[in-house]
Amino acid sequence: MLHTKPITKKMKDFNMIEQLYDEAFPKQEQVPMGILLSRAKSKNIHFEAYYDGDIFIGFTYVMIGKDITYLFYLATSAEVRGKGYGEQILNLIKNNNLKQRLVLTCMAEDEEADDNDLRLRRQNFYLRNGYTHAGFSCNMNGNHMVAFTQNGKVSTEEFLAVFKKFWGAIMFIFFKPKINK
Repeated sequence: MLHTKPITKKMKDFNMIEQLYDEAFPKQEQVPMGILLSRAKSKNIHFEAYYDGDIFIGFTYVMIGKDITYLFYLATSAEVRGKGYGEQILNLIKNNNLKQRLVLTCMAEDEEADDNDLRLRRQNFYLRNGYTHAGFSCNMNGNHMVAFTQNGKVSTEEFLAVFKKFWGAIMFIFFKPKINK
């Protein structure tokens, strides 16, 4: 049975979490760890490590709005990938946010990218777990991302509102995702 712990710099597995973050996400897709930790002090942001007993499984970074939950990051440790933990984590998020529409983004398919196979595997993982294409994509920090939803559609305006709340009005000007329809 999986259980979670809030991620803080003082926890014993923090170095493993940072290492997984660096391995799982390209630098241009990463928000600085200090900002993630600072924003996670908000009651609407959950930066959590997942464990099966004492075994570190992975982490998520989830932003919860009025009726939308945005899965910003999900990563599982290489040692446990392919064992169903990612699916279990998605189910926990869904079950903890039953009245919420869920949305996430991942790198769009790009046949010229070295990691295109990984991009397709990630998209197929979300599709197998009940997510559907949201009908839009966006550019975030120069990355072409495709959006997926579950439990209902999310408009581009609602999607942008989640980011505005996360960054704040001033920083949002600089970090606003560019929507592609």
